[in-house]
Amino acid sequence: MFLNSSFYCSYGDYQDIPDETTLELAFIGRSNSGKSSLINAICLKKKIAKISKTPGKTQLINFFNLGSNCFLVDLPGYGFAKVSKSKTKSFSSLISSYLIERKQLRLVFLILDSRLGITNLDELMIKMLVRIGLRFVIILNKIDKLNQLEFQKCKKKIRDDLSNICNFDVYYFYFSAKTGKGSAEIKNYLVETENLPLEIFSKD
Repeated sequence: MFLNSSFYCSYGDYQDIPDETTLELAFIGRSNSGKSSLINAICLKKKIAKISKTPGKTQLINFFNLGSNCFLVDLPGYGFAKVSKSKTKSFSSLISSYLIERKQLRLVFLILDSRLGITNLDELMIKMLVRIGLRFVIILNKIDKLNQLEFQKCKKKIRDDLSNICNFDVYYFYFSAKTGKGSAEIKNYLVETENLPLEIFSKD
């Protein structure tokens, strides 16, 4: 999706992140939700975000330059990471500081595994985003792993769950990093609602 994306920098402490004027689009999700695969798919680069079979591989805030005054920001995954309690607490502090304090943050993409829907941890993240007033959209990833019946059940459950969590409409998309399904809808949303220039997107 993004034409000229490139790795920019990583930060392990929120205080180290420079105060930029560039707008930022952040990606966050539960560990093993397929966040890295999704980022690689929309950037059309297989290894721009590192993929690991071990949940919790992303331990820093990673910035990717999308060109045209825009950064994609990859946040550490939450939950199920096989790390120490002190490290988990450090991740939580890093994520919270960025989400609460970052003035350049325009939109958060919350990545969910479509096979699991909204887990308890995801619900806590949604409620946090609502509480601090951040705009967010949900991407249900890995839909290629669902059959038609499972997909229909997933659509009903996500609609019902969101209506119970939020008192407003939340945009959500179904996506497959394997097939690319959903990328056009996400791109159109960003152009129409976030006023991102068309030149940062590929012609796929």
